Amino acid sequence: NNRPVSIERYFKDGKLRSKENFLNGQKDGLHETYYPNGQPREKKYYQNGKETVIEYFYDNGELKEKWTPISREYYYKNGQLRDKYLRGELIESYQENGNPKI
Repeated sequence: NNRPVSIERYFKDGKLRSKENFLNGQKDGLHETYYPNGQPREKKYYQNGKETVIEYFYDNGELKEKWTPISREYYYKNGQLRDKYLRGELIESYQENGNPKI
């Protein structure tokens, strides 16, 4: 079966809880989960059943973490980049006000 399939789950109040996509029985494309307030909780991107990018969010909708196969980024709740790693090495680091950490 090479048809794409989407599965949606809902909270008891009818708001979308999650949405997953499959192709040929494997996770494919965007998989999303949500907080009860409707904001995104996490987004995972798949290609041929493998995760390519993962994003985690705060309940206010701001990005919390972003992971790729070679990098990791961490953010403050106000959206400011906190730390960025490339191949496991810290390459950028900031205070919550945006000033570089010393």
